[in-house]
Amino acid sequence: YLSLLKACTTQRDATAIHVEVARMGLLDTLAPTLVTTYARCGAISKAQDVFDSIKVRDLQLWNTLMEAYTKHGLSEKVLECCEQLHAEGVHPDAVTYIFSLKACGSVGDKHKGCILHAEIQRKGFLQKNVFIGTSLIDMYAKCGTLVKARKVFDVLLARNVVSYNAMITGYTENGLGEEAIKCFESMRNEGVTPNSVTFICTLKSCGILKDSSKGQEIYAEAESKGLLERGFLLGTVVVDMYAKCGLLEKAWNVFEKLLIRDVVSWTALIAGYVE
Repeated sequence: YLSLLKACTTQRDATAIHVEVARMGLLDTLAPTLVTTYARCGAISKAQDVFDSIKVRDLQLWNTLMEAYTKHGLSEKVLECCEQLHAEGVHPDAVTYIFSLKACGSVGDKHKGCILHAEIQRKGFLQKNVFIGTSLIDMYAKCGTLVKARKVFDVLLARNVVSYNAMITGYTENGLGEEAIKCFESMRNEGVTPNSVTFICTLKSCGILKDSSKGQEIYAEAESKGLLERGFLLGTVVVDMYAKCGLLEKAWNVFEKLLIRDVVSWTALIAGYVE
């Protein structure tokens, strides 16, 4: 039954085995696997029902349920799980905090995020785990608290492309183009290699600032790495950047090279012409 549950890909299959497991009196033994299986199949309410029937719930089980809610965008449920596991005396680990911080960012719950931040600092997780640091940066940025995001970023012992992207994205999404570009320059100075997300956010900031010179430089770097051929979103951002800078001929030239043109790329060009 354990092997069968691990092989399930649909709710219908999981339910059929669930019925058989219950009939055989193996529900207590296989309940954790059933939670994982239902969650994987997208049957979140079923996963919750089985979870509620388990008398002793360990941290792995809580994390499984929180992951399922995270994948389905049910941030409020993730935060409910976070509260409940604390109430039951279960001690969170790095995975628990990452899911909880993501949920705080999604719903804009800065207060809860600050409480989790204090817990993380008290347990010394911030120095040990770059992923938790990145999640904190992302949470504060989504809540519009860029000063706190930057403080977390500055104390990270190791900064990778993901943590840099979280900071650059935060600045860009909050309209702080100059700070985003400065962060991009710091990233290169530290020898961290940018990826598509880095270039997309930095080019957006060039558009915000109408800095075509910097935009051209970053575009050339992205093109030299072959990133434009691999992702049409980056090409769309270049079109948008040139359009915002009033360089319509350059915007059109990039637009013509796009292998895929969707409503976003068309709209970027139309908006440029309108302006």
